[in-house]
Amino acid sequence: MPASNNYDPQRLTLALEFKGWTQKELASRLELRPSYVSMLVHGRAELTDRLVERIGFIAGLPVSFFTKPAPLVDVGSLTFRKRANARNIGALTSEWALLTDAIAHLRRTCPISDCAPWLDSLAPSARVDADMVERIALDTRRSWGLADDEPIRNLCGNLDRQGIIVAATVNQLEKGDGLSCPARLWNQPVVGLCAAGKPGDRMRFTLAHELGHLILHRDREPERVEDEANRFAGALLFPRTAAAQELHADMTLNDFAHVKARWGVSVAALTRRALDLDVIDGDRYRSLQIQLSNRGWRTREPVEVEPEDASLLAQMAAWSFGEALSPDYLTVRADMVEDTLGVPFTTINQWCWNRLHESIGTTA
Repeated sequence: MPASNNYDPQRLTLALEFKGWTQKELASRLELRPSYVSMLVHGRAELTDRLVERIGFIAGLPVSFFTKPAPLVDVGSLTFRKRANARNIGALTSEWALLTDAIAHLRRTCPISDCAPWLDSLAPSARVDADMVERIALDTRRSWGLADDEPIRNLCGNLDRQGIIVAATVNQLEKGDGLSCPARLWNQPVVGLCAAGKPGDRMRFTLAHELGHLILHRDREPERVEDEANRFAGALLFPRTAAAQELHADMTLNDFAHVKARWGVSVAALTRRALDLDVIDGDRYRSLQIQLSNRGWRTREPVEVEPEDASLLAQMAAWSFGEALSPDYLTVRADMVEDTLGVPFTTINQWCWNRLHESIGTTA
């Protein structure tokens, strides 16, 4: 019997992708035939109340998850810093759809500054070269009131104030750190950071990289998008004028580590910055990369940079579903969050960098 209630079979597909499960895995967990789960997914069998409750319990999803319309996302417009396997991409893409759908609802219920004019003022409309990318990154810094020789102390905080949402994703990429959607069809810029277990310097570079996509690729799709975003990130975090004063051709890895301590940029990124600015040549760069590997600095560098987190999305959630008792203590009604957004409170809180606290209240 085909589906005949308010449960959308497309949401079942979304749930599978979000959890990284196959239909066969769900069938095993439900102790059902895989062919029957396939019928549920394709709307040829009814998603009953009891069955939806079972699926929700097993998957950790509220029943309201299955009653919402299926969100749409243009996979081709999403950025991934590095390649990922198909299941990774499916999980993150479905999470992105849920995240942006939740943000769209929050934007309707709470005030947030429109950062589109700021992005428009910086975004190029024609082909750019490396010097133009450097200049755009410098213009970005100056729009924040930063001097050319001044490190960015808190990049997440700068984006919060600009109205760009930075969310910590639930799903992680084994070989990647972040995603965004620079296309104009998204009027609310969002960056998703796969931040779990990542050092602060890597998070900062990923965030700067994704900001590069949001600015540089708002109106254009060049062939070397990743190279442009990387160049932007380096220039944003460590401007050319400052690099000219602090970098020199015979620097050792330990010398680069001292620069890292001041600027919050990894040694690996600093050596690339030195190459991009012709401070070192290709042979010296390759030698430094070999040394990085031999010392084990590819996985863990010396000089710890504290991870950052963002607050804008948490503030929006508190505005819509609770209150801000203080800047650092935001409370929400978890049941209202789940009923309204169709997403588990734990997922929303992860997106909000675990800044939300559950409040106890009675339903009106």
